[in-house]
Amino acid sequence: MIMVGPGSVIGLLVSDADLRARLRALLEPLGVPHFTASTAELTEAVATHRMGTVIVELRDSLGNTTVPLVQMLRRDYPSLPILAYCELTPDQVKEIPALVRAGADGVLLKGIDDVGAALRGTLSRSASDRVADEALQGLRRFIPKVEEPVLAYCLRHAYRPITVSEVAGALGVHRKTLCNRAIEAGLPTPSALISWCRLLHAARLLDDGGRSVERTARALGFGSGAALRNMLRRYTGLRPSELRQRGGTRFVITMLQSQIAHPLAD
Repeated sequence: MIMVGPGSVIGLLVSDADLRARLRALLEPLGVPHFTASTAELTEAVATHRMGTVIVELRDSLGNTTVPLVQMLRRDYPSLPILAYCELTPDQVKEIPALVRAGADGVLLKGIDDVGAALRGTLSRSASDRVADEALQGLRRFIPKVEEPVLAYCLRHAYRPITVSEVAGALGVHRKTLCNRAIEAGLPTPSALISWCRLLHAARLLDDGGRSVERTARALGFGSGAALRNMLRRYTGLRPSELRQRGGTRFVITMLQSQIAHPLAD
């Protein structure tokens, strides 16, 4: 799932001019790079622009750690994907755990993860995981503990087409067992739960007004824009434009909460 794309802003705290030029060339096909050199600049940029992702080096241009910055961004912008950008050296590797504990979603290694498909994949995974984590926090209290791994797997992987058999296999249970547990827990059927999670990822993409339904459908592996529209209409009764007006991602989460108590027939 691509949370960035043409028109989406990617905020970066990177000071070296040569590195900025390299990253600009790599990132421009994925979005609009917005470079900053200080914590204050990046903080202002995040408050001003609709950021798709933020990438920060372990230290700013003055040599100060960016841990407080990451903590602040995670606190004030819970759904914002944040990546730590560093080299694979002993000194920098030692600093990575602190950034992760502060709220960074992952790490971009210079010369390894910041090239071609690897960069796109890292940005996609961090954004998808952030959407899944945020949704899981909002839904956890509505489901039995035993069913949380099912929901978590669907949320984390529904940015692509997945099947009930895949979910069952990943969790080490039989497909029928997965379905029976869902019924006993008052959850939607596994296939319906997958669809709801797919719609959640679609809603997050559609929250960016510059992204079309067709582009969203392609990013998520739907056969066509019409297939996505049909699923959205079936489960929510809304058109994409109406979903945006109702609150997008938040609306889908609210509807899924209601479906946990009153499952939609598959």
